[in-house]
Amino acid sequence: MRRRAHQRCGALLLTLFVCACGDAVAPPEAPAAVAAVELAAPRPTMSVGDSLDMVAVLRAANGSALSGRVIQWSTSAPDVATVTSSGRVVAIANGSTTISARSENQEGRVLITVATPAVEIISLAPAPLIAGETAEMRGRGFNTRAGALVVTLGNTVAVLGTVTETSLIFTVPCVASGEYALTVRSPGTNAQQRASTVQRRELALAVGDFQVLPAVRQAACTSLPVAMGPSEYLVTVFNTATTPSASAAFEWVGVRSPPVSALAQSVFGTLPPTFVPRDAAANRDALHEAVHAAHLVREREHQGSVFPLLPVRSHFQRPAAVPVVVNAHRRFYFTFGSTCADTSRVMAAQAMAVGRHVAIWEDTSNTVRATP
Repeated sequence: MRRRAHQRCGALLLTLFVCACGDAVAPPEAPAAVAAVELAAPRPTMSVGDSLDMVAVLRAANGSALSGRVIQWSTSAPDVATVTSSGRVVAIANGSTTISARSENQEGRVLITVATPAVEIISLAPAPLIAGETAEMRGRGFNTRAGALVVTLGNTVAVLGTVTETSLIFTVPCVASGEYALTVRSPGTNAQQRASTVQRRELALAVGDFQVLPAVRQAACTSLPVAMGPSEYLVTVFNTATTPSASAAFEWVGVRSPPVSALAQSVFGTLPPTFVPRDAAANRDALHEAVHAAHLVREREHQGSVFPLLPVRSHFQRPAAVPVVVNAHRRFYFTFGSTCADTSRVMAAQAMAVGRHVAIWEDTSNTVRATP
């Protein structure tokens, strides 16, 4: 019995040993070490203020790319260019620096040169420059980075448009006619200057004459000549918008003094909430003209119905306009509303006074007759 018990125990130990061997787990494989750091720059040369993102590739001994590793970035000359923890390089000043990327005692390097090209002005067009109009400067070394270039005319900064390395579009500041120094400044290079003549548009109007400026661009920087004594002008602003909420901003500025009259906006069909309290009468007159723009359009359509198109062979044409003389009779639209809503009615009127470009008409049904 005892011998059989020993045999049974030996069988149990053998079974336990076999089971223990079957449950054993192999140790995890060690991650591949970084064997090389490949570093590349999108371009080796930069201008002051430019930035670029470096590209670092970590490789194992077998050449496969590795990920999920920490990379430490550094620059040998931080006064020339800086580098962020993500590998973005920013050029600070002209010179050279070595950008390094290090991971697990392996390092990659690349040389970066900051060399800002000198700005050169070759030509300006038009000549002379027109105040308020766009102009083109052609040359070399223009920095295309947004905000890098600053163009000034005298002490006034110009608004820039499209910029390429050889061309620069800008708006000539609204300055008085004369000679100015046009200056171009670019980070990392010396400012360049060129003497420029600026001409401001001037309207030569005789008494009773008028001129229509169909675009805001043509009205910008336009001067009205001042004679030896005081001069008076009627400036009419029409809001050509077709929606009631649209507005058109304008400003009337005196040449020899602060603004003599400035209206914040001319709103289609409504009164603007605020005025510049310099010349209330001028503001009011300009506003009334702007508010009745739509009424004038209807008036023109009405005149077209008064002088209808007449067939002439295969074409249509209107008869020649009848000159306006004192006591002439016409029919007009009129409205007494404060807006341009279509509340107009037809009015029979008589010309009481006629000038070169202005006629005063009076309603013939008015019981209180005026004296011309």
